[in-house]
Amino acid sequence: MRHRSLGEGSTLAENTADQFKNIPDSFDGLSCDLYPLVITFRKFLLMLDVTLGNSYFDRFHNVNLGSRLKTFMMKEVNYEKFESLYWPHFNVQLRKTLDSYLEFTEIMSHIKGGTRTIEHGKLSMDEYCDISENRTSCLSIETRIMIYDIFQNYEKKNIQIGDFDLADIVIHD
Repeated sequence: MRHRSLGEGSTLAENTADQFKNIPDSFDGLSCDLYPLVITFRKFLLMLDVTLGNSYFDRFHNVNLGSRLKTFMMKEVNYEKFESLYWPHFNVQLRKTLDSYLEFTEIMSHIKGGTRTIEHGKLSMDEYCDISENRTSCLSIETRIMIYDIFQNYEKKNIQIGDFDLADIVIHD
């Protein structure tokens, strides 16, 4: 199997952004000749974000429409980035007790994602701990408190660095 070279000095973010340079940043006025529209999930979220107005990316004052996908790819916190750049900076005692994958999954699937966050955004600690009352949950309230503590530190670090995750875009008003 041959792999395509990105070219000297080219990054994955630049290559992906170049791939969609002829596709508008909004669904408004999308030309019929672009159908069937084949785009990545990230490009879809960016287009939806611009189409709905009040863009999440307005918080990045120096980011124009054309560079949003590059910014998206460089500033997005996925699990790999969470584990390598965020996880080592959290409370050592909590890290000994918890797993980075469990933590990231709880943040993305429950605290910032899931049915309870649709109307109100991120769950408060009390709302998140209430999930323990549910019979399908295998996490104790004590474990949820530890997870939420790391979540709060994750959010602070996110703001300091200027990073974001997919849930931030989805729950953005």
